[in-house]
Amino acid sequence: MNRRTLYLVFCLAVLTVTITLNGITHAGEEPSAEEAGYLLKEYDGKLAVFLNGEETPFRLLDGSTAFLPENDKEALEEGIFIPDEESLKKRIEDFTS
Repeated sequence: MNRRTLYLVFCLAVLTVTITLNGITHAGEEPSAEEAGYLLKEYDGKLAVFLNGEETPFRLLDGSTAFLPENDKEALEEGIFIPDEESLKKRIEDFTS
């Protein structure tokens, strides 16, 4: 291999490592909604699922949040991060049953 080829391989390796490390969440850190997962929030008095930090709900659920306990209402005002679809299903079930 010549110098130019070695340089290109090196640059590609550095770029690959950089991209990989930027996608890793450090232990104890919760990824932001922009990175992955869902945000469960109150929207117009209803339970809503937001995707990737969007301003508009990805899914709006039936039923009012008015009858939820105060601590649940407060948590939903801030938004509850949900990392994956399975956890989202469980949390929705918790709030709607």
